[in-house]
Amino acid sequence: MSRKNFINLVGAVILGVSSIFWASSAVSAQTNSDLEKVTICHRTNSVTNPYRQITVDKSAVDGHGENDHTQHTGPVATSQEVAQGLKDEKKKWGDIIPHGLNWTTVGMAVYNNGCQPLHAPEDPPVHQTRVKICHATGSESNPYVEITLNARGVINGHVGHDHQNGEDIIPPFEYMDKNKETKNFPGQNWNTNGQAIYNNHCKKPVHVVVQPPTPPPTPPAGHVNGASTTTTGVVLGAQVQAPVGAVSAGAGGAVGTSMGAIFGLSSSLGVLGLGLRQMRKFGL
Repeated sequence: MSRKNFINLVGAVILGVSSIFWASSAVSAQTNSDLEKVTICHRTNSVTNPYRQITVDKSAVDGHGENDHTQHTGPVATSQEVAQGLKDEKKKWGDIIPHGLNWTTVGMAVYNNGCQPLHAPEDPPVHQTRVKICHATGSESNPYVEITLNARGVINGHVGHDHQNGEDIIPPFEYMDKNKETKNFPGQNWNTNGQAIYNNHCKKPVHVVVQPPTPPPTPPAGHVNGASTTTTGVVLGAQVQAPVGAVSAGAGGAVGTSMGAIFGLSSSLGVLGLGLRQMRKFGL
């Protein structure tokens, strides 16, 4: 073999070995990259499609950072109905992460179902499905807020002493339980006061005190509707007029007089004197 051919052969061998090395490195890198990925069920805001299956880097589920998927906490939305109930209560469901967040029996069931709900939504019951309630806030200035929820969400989350010490005001209603049996809820705090608050959009009614009308004042003695009244008497043949009430008897029989009574009496005596003089003139 000539020297030239030998050199070419060595070069070909080196090139082949290099190609194999680089190919092996690429496969190894790809394999390692795949090992750094994880598939999760990422929550959405949709009731009809509560989860989306995505594949992310492990660094996105290692618990570091505000946007890490381990921060997407909440219960598992196993069905559209559960998702609707949580949304009515303004709650979010959580991500499902293998060997991590929500990796429970129901979480694994949803995960192994391609991140889809475990069963199709049930037909809505023929009875009332949404209920307006007065939700207790614990605030003195605004003790209730008006909210409307799924009937089963009311039963599961707002009935009983465990929720706000049982202060929610809930009207009676019919609902269908998970076994599709019709149930009757009798109400909670559905008394006179509760109904008054409920019918006032969950605001305490303002009680207006109506004052009774004030009776008109009693006119003073001797006056009727502002006019003076008098009585007429005869003193020794002469007519005497004196205001009623001008002369009054007090305690112990004493007689009290007013200026009007004195003036009237003086006038009457004058008339009496004139009458006596006329009687003497005629010899009577």
